[in-house]
Amino acid sequence: MDHKKKQEQRMVRLRIIALIDTYPDWEQRKILRNKLKA
Repeated sequence: MDHKKKQEQRMVRLRIIALIDTYPDWEQRKILRNKLKA
Protein backbone atom coordinates (compact mmCIF):
# COMPACT_ATOMS: atom_id res chain seq x y z
CA MET A 1 0.00 0.00 0.00
CA ASP A 2 1.39 3.36 -1.04
CA HIS A 3 1.95 5.42 2.11
CA LYS A 4 1.21 8.77 0.44
CA LYS A 5 -2.07 7.44 -0.91
CA LYS A 6 -3.04 6.18 2.54
CA GLN A 7 -2.28 9.59 4.02
CA GLU A 8 -4.39 11.32 1.36
CA GLN A 9 -7.33 9.05 2.10
CA ARG A 10 -7.07 9.93 5.78
CA MET A 11 -7.03 13.65 4.96
CA VAL A 12 -10.12 13.26 2.79
CA ARG A 13 -11.83 11.31 5.56
CA LEU A 14 -11.02 13.99 8.14
CA ARG A 15 -12.34 16.67 5.80
CA ILE A 16 -15.57 14.73 5.31
CA ILE A 17 -15.94 14.28 9.07
CA ALA A 18 -15.39 18.01 9.56
CA LEU A 19 -18.09 18.67 6.98
CA ILE A 20 -20.47 16.26 8.67
CA ASP A 21 -19.91 18.03 11.99
CA THR A 22 -21.23 21.26 10.44
CA TYR A 23 -24.59 19.59 9.76
CA PRO A 24 -27.27 21.01 12.05
CA ASP A 25 -29.18 17.72 11.95
CA TRP A 26 -27.47 15.19 14.21
CA GLU A 27 -29.65 12.35 12.85
CA GLN A 28 -28.15 13.02 9.42
CA ARG A 29 -24.67 13.21 10.94
CA LYS A 30 -25.12 9.78 12.51
CA ILE A 31 -26.23 8.28 9.18
CA LEU A 32 -23.30 9.81 7.30
CA ARG A 33 -20.81 8.72 9.96
CA ASN A 34 -22.07 5.15 9.76
CA LYS A 35 -21.63 5.26 5.98
CA LEU A 36 -18.03 6.38 6.48
CA LYS A 37 -17.29 3.49 8.81
CA ALA A 38 -18.63 0.94 6.32
